[in-house]
Amino acid sequence: MKYTYSEYRQKAWDSLSGKWGAAALLMLVYMIIAAVISSIAGPTNEPSWRMIFLLLNLALWPMAFFLTVTFLGVAKGEDVPKVAALFDPYKDKETCIRFFLVEFWKNLFILLWSLLFIIPGIIKAYAYALTEYIAQENPDMDPRDAMKKSEEMMYGHKWELFVLDLTFIGWLLLSLLTMGLLMLVVQPYIYTAHAHFYLSLKEEVEPVEESSAKAEYAAAQEKSAPVEEATAEFAEAKPKAHVEEPAEDVPASESSEESAEK
Repeated sequence: MKYTYSEYRQKAWDSLSGKWGAAALLMLVYMIIAAVISSIAGPTNEPSWRMIFLLLNLALWPMAFFLTVTFLGVAKGEDVPKVAALFDPYKDKETCIRFFLVEFWKNLFILLWSLLFIIPGIIKAYAYALTEYIAQENPDMDPRDAMKKSEEMMYGHKWELFVLDLTFIGWLLLSLLTMGLLMLVVQPYIYTAHAHFYLSLKEEVEPVEESSAKAEYAAAQEKSAPVEEATAEFAEAKPKAHVEEPAEDVPASESSEESAEK
């Protein structure tokens, strides 16, 4: 692990310095929207209301994706966007569908693994924890490829992210004492810490990928070297066509004198 858990939290705290108010406001609006959607189901058991509740929750996924990657930008030093930016994913059809598919495939695979048992579901949830960040930085990547990339990057690091989350337990307990109001600042804090975790892993993985690519290129060069040498040897050994050198011109006077002597 590149940083300690306290260093990840400190980096997240520093990234949010001067931005806590904007981050809390963004989180407040999102939480209100989610609460309104949850209240639609209410105590009723009517299938129609349940279906509306389900569809509205699915419609919230592009916004959830945007909220996650917003704090990746904060970790990189960017400002927290205005509240109206929460609705930006719905302004472009392709962006909305892409964000939705990323969340759909991620949540579907986690659900399927959870059906086996709760532990595999938790493990896969941490394996796919970087999916949104990867999809954000690679817009042309298929969502399932982003999940696969996340799984590769998180190999051997799932426990580290799990422990990082455990270090926020104190904050979560304080949130319970404030009826959840403290989550307005705790959630951005956790999001930003996760973003720094992703950026640190990315720095570790990229040099390895570059070195492996160089190794593959060197291996390919070694394989092609004997072929090139054999080709060169064959070219040298190939008999050249015999070309007779033209006879030197003999001056006319010398040839006439020789014939006279004969």
